[in-house]
Amino acid sequence: MEGNEEEKLTESDLSKIRVCARMRPPFYDETKAQISMSSSLGCIEIKDTSKPAPVNSAPNAKNGTERFNSTPSTTSENSGNFGIKRKQTSIGVSKRYYLDEVFAETVSNRQVYTKFCKDLVHRVCNGYNGTIFAYGQTSSGKTHTMIGKKTDPDSIGIDCLAIQQLFDFAEENESSEITIWVSYMEIYNEVINDLLDKEGTNLKIREDTSGTMGAYVEGLTSLKIQNYQEFMDIFERGEKIRNYAKTKLSEKYTDVYSSRSHTIVRLMVQNKPNNANFVKDDEKTLHLSYSVKYSILNLVDLAGSERLSDVGMNRTLETSHINTSLFVLSKVINSLAEKSKSTHIPFRDSKLTKLLKNSLGGNSMTSVICTVSPNFDHLPLTISTLEFAKRAKNIKVKARANEVIDDHDIVQNKL
Repeated sequence: MEGNEEEKLTESDLSKIRVCARMRPPFYDETKAQISMSSSLGCIEIKDTSKPAPVNSAPNAKNGTERFNSTPSTTSENSGNFGIKRKQTSIGVSKRYYLDEVFAETVSNRQVYTKFCKDLVHRVCNGYNGTIFAYGQTSSGKTHTMIGKKTDPDSIGIDCLAIQQLFDFAEENESSEITIWVSYMEIYNEVINDLLDKEGTNLKIREDTSGTMGAYVEGLTSLKIQNYQEFMDIFERGEKIRNYAKTKLSEKYTDVYSSRSHTIVRLMVQNKPNNANFVKDDEKTLHLSYSVKYSILNLVDLAGSERLSDVGMNRTLETSHINTSLFVLSKVINSLAEKSKSTHIPFRDSKLTKLLKNSLGGNSMTSVICTVSPNFDHLPLTISTLEFAKRAKNIKVKARANEVIDDHDIVQNKL
């Protein structure tokens, strides 16, 4: 299947977390690991070999060019069920990972979105909760995947492509009224900050007692948006106060800033039909009788797992909080993947997992994009990312459409 073809989700996809891997291109003078991607098997294979010669003329070198090539891929790097196969070789262990999708370094953001995210967002338009998040080590392409480069149509990130799709749906759907609200938050050093309000710091998490929408952040700004440009203006406002910084690793290879916090763009979508009917009850109260669908779409850009040697001693506190929250996320994934063996799921051990509770095994369709680096020195972190993906693939979810029938609005009959 070509990289620019949309993949339709089946009913079985509603009951599991879907996982893909995306390889970024090598940076200038970066020593590549022995990682191959098989189009016939739809897998990534990692071999335990000695270092090859440095790559001296890799794409996306440290000269201001893009970090991801937007040229469409001409080969299929997808398909297959997820698993892991190990075989002994003369020099160590070879690991082969099979995923729902595998994207090579030449595949653009738009192609990743079309194949892996588009149908999920379509279902969000029709009342399903959805979550898309990027997971991986630092400088592996997570923020590029989620935010991208807005001046290049193929490099626009998942966040912007999702908003485009929501408004396209709203414009094309004449039978109902679509209303969209947006919030933007970050978790920095285990503190939740509102990126749309500088005064909104150290916000608290509350639980939705109905169990439908999951955890929410009390006091978080939620703005109604009318079009794509309004979203972009709001998003840029949030990006200006998000925590970014240069690390030793980003300075060495890319000369760009690295995100130092987990961020969540949360979109609330209401799908309300135009053909509402008025019904009078015994108490002479007029009820608007219709079925309203409402849903939440979470777009999550996680800070990357990292070694202190890659970021510098001046970022010790940040690194500690990032790695701790990702460790808790891994514990939650492990517990959910082996649910029959574990009765306690440690959602409450971090604010990130509290907010993602509904996305991990609850009422949400969830897609995970695992970004991996070709760097030989980072091979242990690459393997750790793919092991995370393998476990996440085993998690079952309970996605269902959210509807309110009748009584959504009430008009008192004064006659």
